[in-house]
Amino acid sequence: MSRIPGLGEDPEFAKLWVGGFVSSLGFHVSILAMQLTAAAVLGATPFEMGLLGAAQFLPRLAFGLVAGAWVDRVHRRPLMVATDLGRAALLASVPLAFVAGRLSVPQLAVVSFGVGTLSLVFSVASNAYLPGLVGRERLVDANSRMSAAEAVAQIGGPNLAGLAVQVLTAPIAIALDAASYVVSALCIGWIRRREPDPPPPDRRRPILGEIREGLAVITSSPILRTLIIAGANIGLFTGGFRGALIVLYLVELGVSPVAFGVIYGVGGAAALVGAVLARRTARRLGIGPVLVGSQLLAASLALVVPLAGFVPPDARLAFLIAGQIGLGLVAPTWAVVGGSLQQAVTPDRLLGRVNATQHVVLGGMNPLGAIVGGAIASIAGVQVTLVLAAMGAALSAAILASSPVRGLRALPHIEPAGAPGVPASPIVR
Repeated sequence: MSRIPGLGEDPEFAKLWVGGFVSSLGFHVSILAMQLTAAAVLGATPFEMGLLGAAQFLPRLAFGLVAGAWVDRVHRRPLMVATDLGRAALLASVPLAFVAGRLSVPQLAVVSFGVGTLSLVFSVASNAYLPGLVGRERLVDANSRMSAAEAVAQIGGPNLAGLAVQVLTAPIAIALDAASYVVSALCIGWIRRREPDPPPPDRRRPILGEIREGLAVITSSPILRTLIIAGANIGLFTGGFRGALIVLYLVELGVSPVAFGVIYGVGGAAALVGAVLARRTARRLGIGPVLVGSQLLAASLALVVPLAGFVPPDARLAFLIAGQIGLGLVAPTWAVVGGSLQQAVTPDRLLGRVNATQHVVLGGMNPLGAIVGGAIASIAGVQVTLVLAAMGAALSAAILASSPVRGLRALPHIEPAGAPGVPASPIVR
């Protein structure tokens, strides 16, 4: 593995990195493989396909806050292992039912919902586990590497799924996906570094009380509150941007499916580079300036895309690729730098709840943005929608610039938390 200062020679982090990468790769493979199984093998209707897609992402809204409180009650590493094994068992049921001639769309929906729920718990637990594993002073380095792995999984997952489905058929390809989660469980189970103990049972509140405590800490912390609000804004306008973008490419500009795949593939590769650059730019320019500047830059680059409709047809592909490269380079900054900042200022016992709140916010704002974007596009046109989405995205920069985040040069550290319900105080180094 390539060396990252402070982490490249840490075997315990390497185990988490490999396990997380394999788990993420499996998730992206399973999304496409399940859809192909429903469409090509079972002849699912468009309505059934829509239900299947919703089943994969509904758990984030339904269980996000509960998952966060639960993660804060237990040791996180065993929970991650359990979710990996649970996903493996659920996915293994698909090829078994196919061989037995009993596979159905309702079963795929149940499996998708279960995998989505366990993936949510895994993601929240992984984000909460990372600070205790590597130390808060190395979070940007660690998140940079984890984000790079996620970018590779997003690029390789659909391609791997397509190849596996073509060679093995869709249901059998899902069996390989189930095996990937077993590999992830073995890697994470192999970690030997002790993690902080969760609060003892006699200090726990009812689950709703713990959820309220997590929300209270967010609203009382200027940094956490800003990150959640900015994240909600990003989710809202990103959701509106994506749907309109596909219509612009395939319908209004006549981009071929092959060229469409090339554009997105290049954007994914740029995101991989962006994950690495985020660490270096944050170290050189400072946490706050990078977060504010990256959102301004992202909004500016997003404005480039609708302008492709005004250039000659033979220049459109290059124009769109250039815009996608720019967005890909900037996009990981929020996950790497913003995610590290959120982890750094959150007491360990609250990491699950704070991370889960960010999941719920993004999960709720993305579909809302898609609905609003679709309504605006039907009235004002796709290009106007994309311009408005880009301008709205710039609000995140304004939100960050008007908060204490703007002046941060390095990650803050926190004093140890006191009694439950008393948040630790973020202190800037």
